[in-house]
Amino acid sequence: MIDRQGDTLLEEAFAVLFENGEMERHFRKSLKIYKQRRNHFCDILQSEFKNQIEFKIPEGGLAVWANFHQNINLEKMSNDASAKGLSISNGKFYKNDFFDTNAIRMGFASLDESEMEKAFAILKKVLS
Repeated sequence: MIDRQGDTLLEEAFAVLFENGEMERHFRKSLKIYKQRRNHFCDILQSEFKNQIEFKIPEGGLAVWANFHQNINLEKMSNDASAKGLSISNGKFYKNDFFDTNAIRMGFASLDESEMEKAFAILKKVLS
């Protein structure tokens, strides 16, 4: 046995947060923020990258599955973006013997609007 009992104090603290509605308020606030971020992220993708990236607005989750135009080399894009200060996947993680795509998962949850705009400005330069 590694652990014979839980952390009683922590469990009681969480119980109080649930009982007084604090967790519900936090969840509502979080969902509102993430929906705004998702919408802003997708608006930029649609307006600035419509000829280079295809995507669907996700109903849930914290990322967009971005399908890049076939003439875009994701490894080169990733290296060029990294040289300009933007860390973005090269797509290798998503490829295997049964799934070969020119796509990556692009997360939006940890970025505020100004950070998104800066990141997309770099990506736009790299793809130009």
